[in-house]
Amino acid sequence: MGVSSVIGGMIFAGNKKINRQILVGSAFFFGLSILAVAIMSNLILSIVDFVIVSIFSIRFMTTENTMMQLGIAPELRGRVMDF
Repeated sequence: MGVSSVIGGMIFAGNKKINRQILVGSAFFFGLSILAVAIMSNLILSIVDFVIVSIFSIRFMTTENTMMQLGIAPELRGRVMDF
């Protein structure tokens, strides 16, 4: 999962467009891929699906953190992550 998370982070690092549709879509596909891992009986397919899980996990977390940081006053941006 670590390598695919790095790959996912590199893919999405250059995105300039952040909105709620991306956040909801990445959360939906993250949950869907977790559900797919839960019902799989084949180990190889589960490992392949974990690559998808980690990519959508990184996509969701980076989008959520970016939206949180940009949605508050500039003087509080570094402090909001303490909550």
